[in-house]
Amino acid sequence: MMSHGWTNWNYGPGTWGGGILMLALLVLVVFGIAALIKSLFGKERREKTVLEYLNEQYAAGEITKEEFTAALDKLEQSPRHYESALDILKKRYALGDITLEEFEQKKIQILK
Repeated sequence: MMSHGWTNWNYGPGTWGGGILMLALLVLVVFGIAALIKSLFGKERREKTVLEYLNEQYAAGEITKEEFTAALDKLEQSPRHYESALDILKKRYALGDITLEEFEQKKIQILK
């Protein structure tokens, strides 16, 4: 004889436990797809190093070969050659070496 009372609980996929498991799996799949899309199409912004910025200026013809080599020599002698171009730009603005307009223009160039 089969009992349909409290003693015959069915813990198969159609019960609450199975539903919660399916929901968790669905959430995991959605987050996985979102992470994949972000890694394929997302563009991380990072600050250019001073050397990268210097190379770009030289390649664009904004500075001469002499200015480029002089800047490279100065960069190699500097104990802070690991600073980003944006850090140096902020310091130059803070010291009053450049105006706010110059700061904003150069910041846009650095973050391209």
